[in-house]
Amino acid sequence: MSERPYDVSLGNIEENLLSQNLVERTGLEIYEGEFSDRVRAAIRSCLTHAEADGLDKRSIFVLESIIKNTFFSDDLVDLKSEIKRAATDMKRSSSEMRDILLRHGYVEKADKKHIRLEAKSAFMGLDPVTLSKTPSDHRGPQNTKSQIEKTLGITKLVD
Repeated sequence: MSERPYDVSLGNIEENLLSQNLVERTGLEIYEGEFSDRVRAAIRSCLTHAEADGLDKRSIFVLESIIKNTFFSDDLVDLKSEIKRAATDMKRSSSEMRDILLRHGYVEKADKKHIRLEAKSAFMGLDPVTLSKTPSDHRGPQNTKSQIEKTLGITKLVD
């Protein structure tokens, strides 16, 4: 019986876990590598319940190997840093957060006492975000940071 050939050359390793073809068929990413990052997070979550769910040893090995040999995208790290940095300046926080969201799939719907942003129709699963122009207290920018990370679903994507 012969073994199936496989190619282990480094030239075939992609930076993202998912192929570009699959990403394009799935939809638009809010940053490059988003879908691969979400698959990584789902695998990590699956592994925490693998034994209780009766997942077989081979599947556990394969999933652990994927986590061990892949990394979250640099764009995710950059986005989280950008949001964190925007939360440090109380006077400019709202406008900086607005700019970040506009670059990552949102459009501005209203700009009166509050800035209301909604995800473009191609970005399914993202809730609207309302930003206060004047934070009520010193915790305002940090609360906004947490709200945006939760809305974008990126809080649990990085260790």
